[in-house]
Amino acid sequence: KYLRGFRVEVRKAREYFSSFLSSLIYLPVTVLIYYFLFRYVLQSGGNFPMSLREILTYYTVVLFIRATISHSMAEVYYVFQDINEGTLDLWLIRPVSYPLMRYFRSLGSVCLTVPAGLLFLLAVFFGRFRVGNFLAFIFSVFLGFTLLFAVMFLLGSLTFWLKSVLTLRDIFWYVLSFFSGELLPLNLLPRGLRVLVDNPLASVYYLPSQVLSSPSPLPILLRQLIYAGIFLALEGAVWKIGVKKYESQGG
Repeated sequence: KYLRGFRVEVRKAREYFSSFLSSLIYLPVTVLIYYFLFRYVLQSGGNFPMSLREILTYYTVVLFIRATISHSMAEVYYVFQDINEGTLDLWLIRPVSYPLMRYFRSLGSVCLTVPAGLLFLLAVFFGRFRVGNFLAFIFSVFLGFTLLFAVMFLLGSLTFWLKSVLTLRDIFWYVLSFFSGELLPLNLLPRGLRVLVDNPLASVYYLPSQVLSSPSPLPILLRQLIYAGIFLALEGAVWKIGVKKYESQGG
């Protein structure tokens, strides 16, 4: 039953696959912007722990991840909509777990973009990284996706208590941009803020980028696995408490 939901989303994802491929065309343009920006900073005497090549590699990987798993960010809206419109009734009377069903459907929505993006990344960095690191990177992206889903589902579940969570979602996007390493590599932060490297949201972008070049990616993967497990457990607990407050009225 969960695989059926997965297959439904795979079929729906085909409609947007061409849009994803077109987004990859603009990726080099974005990387070029980062190139000129950081080249100027480095030439101005900026003291960076990363070379220009490392910085460009980092942003290429981050942009790839964002393009392939960004669809999971819509989970907030889907959960919010199901609760507010009463569609949740149809799921609660079925012998399925709504959070698990949503996870498989979210996974199905990215199952085309991730393999295509990986082929693109492999073509760009062919020979740059070891096969073991690349395989670990695939698993790392999956863990990052899982954590992002759990956080988005958790925000959507707050609809049981809040009239609308869409404003909260928009605020969270800015938080995610900074704490995940999307805006800036976390190792470039001032020494007093380096503790943010260990924050859970780093699993989405920063930690997968580190897996590619790490001589021992296993500790990073274990950290991601722990973060994902914590947020999945938190998501499940909030859902169980919130669904008891659910009331569907009207027709």
